[in-house]
Amino acid sequence: MEVQCAEETRGYRCQRWFVPNGSTRCPYHREIKRAACERFRGSEKFKRSKKKYCQSTHGKAQMSKEQAIRYARGKIAYRLTTEMGNVLAGRRNYTCMITHTSFESTEEFREHISSTWAEGMNWSNFGQGADKWSVGHKIPKSKYDFDNPEDVRRCWSKQNVAAQWWADNKAQSSSLPSQAVLDGLKLAAVDPVGWA
Repeated sequence: MEVQCAEETRGYRCQRWFVPNGSTRCPYHREIKRAACERFRGSEKFKRSKKKYCQSTHGKAQMSKEQAIRYARGKIAYRLTTEMGNVLAGRRNYTCMITHTSFESTEEFREHISSTWAEGMNWSNFGQGADKWSVGHKIPKSKYDFDNPEDVRRCWSKQNVAAQWWADNKAQSSSLPSQAVLDGLKLAAVDPVGWA
């Protein structure tokens, strides 16, 4: 059943009829509204008002428990990624990495990664950009639940991490490897706990 668009401007109601899909606006006006919101979110005015709201008492109170959990989960993932990068760059040794992963020392992690190097990889070209390599995950980090310590350990296990050219790692993003690789990882018990 079609309905008339509810968009009204200066007393003129849109004459388009459409099949409602959870919205009272026609596709044309939905797209206009979406584009306007996108432009506003990119503006300095939006950034200032968001910052002001987040610092207000009401804004702080609105941060739900779910958002706090997501933030904490992201914090662990970020911290581990940063620490691993610093260890590989030879800047520092960390204990958080040893606590949350199956690696017993930072030296063991460095040795494992260097054993997975492809031709042309070395310590001097570790990082981001063309002709650089980074740590890749066969099953992407996004598939794991960082609220579950076992999932964190599986994500950073020897079977799941390896040196990978930065461009290939970026192209892989959150996509899964082939079924044959997944079956091998399942046998090694590094697939996410939620997949069981």
